[in-house]
Amino acid sequence: MSPISITVVGLLKNYTQNQESLALDAAGKNISQVLAELGIPSVLVAVPLINGRQESKDYVLQDGDIVKLIPLVGGG
Repeated sequence: MSPISITVVGLLKNYTQNQESLALDAAGKNISQVLAELGIPSVLVAVPLINGRQESKDYVLQDGDIVKLIPLVGGG
């Protein structure tokens, strides 16, 4: 089994002790489950990119997937 590579961007690093890249054995879990395990509130993630493609948070991860979590961006 290959680990899932997860990259967090911006404020999401606050939930990973400022680590930008993580490797997890998360095959078979969906994005929402992984976010919960990492303690990242799902509402803060605007776009999960899996292997460069936008997917829903219900996407079930597979061995070797490359995940990039893009946060919501506020402005005013």
